[in-house]
Amino acid sequence: MKKNTFIAGLLLATGLMAFSCDDAKDDNLTPDKVYIVNSGEVPVTLYDTGVDEVYNLGIYRSGAAANAAGVSVVVLTPAELEQYNADNGTAYDLLPDTYYKVLNNDVAFEAGISDSQLIRIDMSPTPMKVFLNEHPEGNYVIPIQLVSASVDINPTKAVSLLKPTVIVPRISLGATGLKTYSYAVGETPAPIDMELPVSLSVKNLGWDITCQVETGQQIVSAYNAANDTYYSMAPADAYTLTPGCELSGNIQSANLRLQVDGTKLRPGNYLIPVRLTSVSRFEIDPNANLYAVAISVEAPTLDRTTLTVIRWSNHHGNGTTIPTSPTTGSDSQGVSALFDGNLYWYWHANWSSNPTNGSLNEYPMHFIIDLKDEYFITQIDLWNRRSGSDSSYSSALAKGDIYITSDDVPALIPGNMGAALKADIDKVNWTKIGTFATANVLPVQKFGTLKTKGRYLRLTIVSKPDGNTTNLVVALAELAVHGYK
Repeated sequence: MKKNTFIAGLLLATGLMAFSCDDAKDDNLTPDKVYIVNSGEVPVTLYDTGVDEVYNLGIYRSGAAANAAGVSVVVLTPAELEQYNADNGTAYDLLPDTYYKVLNNDVAFEAGISDSQLIRIDMSPTPMKVFLNEHPEGNYVIPIQLVSASVDINPTKAVSLLKPTVIVPRISLGATGLKTYSYAVGETPAPIDMELPVSLSVKNLGWDITCQVETGQQIVSAYNAANDTYYSMAPADAYTLTPGCELSGNIQSANLRLQVDGTKLRPGNYLIPVRLTSVSRFEIDPNANLYAVAISVEAPTLDRTTLTVIRWSNHHGNGTTIPTSPTTGSDSQGVSALFDGNLYWYWHANWSSNPTNGSLNEYPMHFIIDLKDEYFITQIDLWNRRSGSDSSYSSALAKGDIYITSDDVPALIPGNMGAALKADIDKVNWTKIGTFATANVLPVQKFGTLKTKGRYLRLTIVSKPDGNTTNLVVALAELAVHGYK
C-alpha cells in the first residue's frame, strides 16, 4: 500500500513538473512582429514595353509565429504623405493612382510558420513614363503602409515608398571593349572564329526584333579619334561578319559571328570594330554597342645602319666617337647614338640653348629621320637610357608624336638644327601616325602606328609622360623602325 502511494505521488509530481515546463517554454521567445522587407525609399525600374508589370512587395513575420495572423496595407493619402514628409524631412509627391493598382491589400500568415507574403501592385509603365516626363520636377512615389495586423507592427519598417523609373528596353552586345591579338615578325596570325551575343534587356514577350551591325573605316576612324589610337581597318577579304540578328517569339538573345582569316593580313595594326547601328524595336544601349578586335602583326625592323637623323632641334653630346660595343658605363652623345646599337650611349636633351650647335632646350624637340626609301611604317621601338648600374633613368622619360611624309624634306628645309628646324617644320605636309610615352622599364617599348607609306619619319617630343613641360631632362638610348615596302 505504501509502495503504491509512493508511485502515485511520483507520477503526480512528474506531471506537475512537465506541466510547469510546458507552461514556461515560450517565456523567452521573441513576440511576433510584421514588417515590410523593403521599407523606406525603394527604387523600382519599369520597362516601357506597352505591357503592365506587377511589382511584389514582401511582408514578413518574425518571432514565435505561434498563431495565425492577418495583415493589411493602405496607400497613404496626400495629407498622410504630407505629414510623413514633415516628420521625416522628406519631399515626396504622391503618384496618381491612374498609373498603378494595388491588387491585394491583405495577406495572411499560417500558424507556426514565419515566412513572407506578397502585396501585388500592378503598374502601367507606358503612361506612367509620359506623366513622369511631363513632371520632371516631381519626386513621385507610391507610399504603402502597414496599418492593421493581428500581431505587432515594427514601426521602423512599416512604410515603403516605391519610387518608379521607366526606361525603354535596350538591345546590347554581350561583349564590349577591345580584344587584342599580337604576332611577332614572320608569325602567321591564327584564324579567329567568335560568336558575339546580342541581348534584349527584358523578357521577350513575343516581339519580332531585328538588328543591324556594321564595321568599316568610318568606325575605325571614330574609334581612333576617341581613344588616341592609330589602327587601320582590316582588309575586306580578311574577315566576315554576320550583318544582323533576329530575336523573335520568346528569344531574348542571338549570336553574331565574326571570322578572321589571318593569312590575309600583312604587317600592321588592324581593328575590326562591330557596332550595333539599328534595331526595329526599343533602343540600342549606348554603353554596350561596340566591340572591337585589334590584331597587330609585327613588321621586320628596318636596317638601322641605313637610317640617318638629318634634322634635329636639340642634343647634348660629350664627344663624337660612338663605341661599337656595349660597355658598363654610359654617356650622352649626339643624335647618332639612337642607331649605334649600344644601350649605354644615348641621345640626351641639351641642358641649355647652345648657340654653337644651334640646340634649343625647350619643347617641342624634333628629330627627322631619313629612311632612304619609302616604306609602310607600322611600329616604332624605343629604349630608355641606362645608368652605370644598368637600370633605367626614370627622370629622362618622354612623351611625343610620330609623323611621316614623302615630301622632299632636304630640298624644302635647309640647315640642320634648332631654330631653323622649328621655323621650317610646317613647310612639309606631315601625317601623324602615332604617339609614344616611355615608361621606367628596361625592355624595349613598342608603339604601334597607323600603317602609312613615307620616306621621312619625324619624332616630336612634346613633354614628360605626365604632361610636364618644364622638366627638360629627356633621353633615349636607341630607336628602331618597323616597316615594309
